[in-house]
Amino acid sequence: MAAEPFYPLPKGAPEDKEAKPKGWLYHTFHGGFIVHTVLILPWLLGAFVIIGALYLLYAGSYVAGTAILGLVSLQYVTTPKYWPEFRQLIKDMDPRCYYDHCELHLPHGVEDIKNEKSMLCYHPHGALCVGFSWNGAHAPELKHIPAKWLVVDVLMHAPLFGRILRWIGNVGGADAGNMKRLMKVREAGC
Repeated sequence: MAAEPFYPLPKGAPEDKEAKPKGWLYHTFHGGFIVHTVLILPWLLGAFVIIGALYLLYAGSYVAGTAILGLVSLQYVTTPKYWPEFRQLIKDMDPRCYYDHCELHLPHGVEDIKNEKSMLCYHPHGALCVGFSWNGAHAPELKHIPAKWLVVDVLMHAPLFGRILRWIGNVGGADAGNMKRLMKVREAGC
């Protein structure tokens, strides 16, 4: 089974691998800020949405509280699908431009990382740490690796943030079953 490309080109995109979209959001501080907002706020505030909805129910706003809980619960009833345009947008807006300096350092170079039977570990290893996200899962230097980036399984089920991880498509839970499946099919895992 062939692995999907790490950052698939959108329909009609030029074949030039180095071509970058033009615009004030692409590869700029502003684009990096928006990516941080889209990815970090659901991670930080996802649980507060549920707490807020419960408070609304307690305060007597049954329609609003029930509507919010219903919308958040959709990700547990239906599995959010991979959204290639969303992942491409994250790449194009280049979250590393938010920082003055952010680059990937590997002791033996990017070329030594293989597409199969490999495990690349990160420290700090949190899902929103710059090391894992911006210099790993979204790093253009690693686009040749069709790896599945693994996070603690509970994040895959977190309110709002779990949906975003599934939209990105190359992130999965690091539970024992998923690790065994990846080892069995000999895919790279990070």
